Amino acid sequence: MNDNVRKQTIDIDTVLENIQRFTVETPSWGYSDSGTRFKVFHWPGAARTLREKLADAAEVQKVTGICPSVAIHIPWDKEDDWQAVKEYATALGLRIGAVNPNLFQDDLYRLGSLCHVDKAVRAADRAFDCGALQTRMPRAVAASTSTLSTPVPARPITRSCVPAAISSASTRVAERTTSAS
Repeated sequence: MNDNVRKQTIDIDTVLENIQRFTVETPSWGYSDSGTRFKVFHWPGAARTLREKLADAAEVQKVTGICPSVAIHIPWDKEDDWQAVKEYATALGLRIGAVNPNLFQDDLYRLGSLCHVDKAVRAADRAFDCGALQTRMPRAVAASTSTLSTPVPARPITRSCVPAAISSASTRVAERTTSAS
């Protein structure tokens, strides 16, 4: 294999260095009872809190050496003191990675979450609930510490994101539901 790689002018040492720098961010839900969108499978010893999930993630990091960050999911991992969570993760040799809002599970999101026609249902508060975990570091530093290849700063959006035909689509769904029963 080495001869074939050398013929392609691929530096084996560079490839090995890149492999050794490879990391995987694990999802917090992977350490708790999990399953599919249709059923949750319970098992003894599953982590029940974010701190338990982080402790389990630290064990995975100790064994593999390639899983230094954990993606958290809100509201499942919601905590009152985010600074304490960051400090606990750091003490375990971990960092908090992506912060993902769960915007699909609740019935009220059936017609959407961030762009729902009803302003009271829109999930903007849940989507931005973890402000304490936002990075305030310059982009160059963020790029060198991120698990993403190229971090892209968020851009404010000022236009409405309500689908134009939502009322007629809702009416058709309601008619189908009424006529089917």
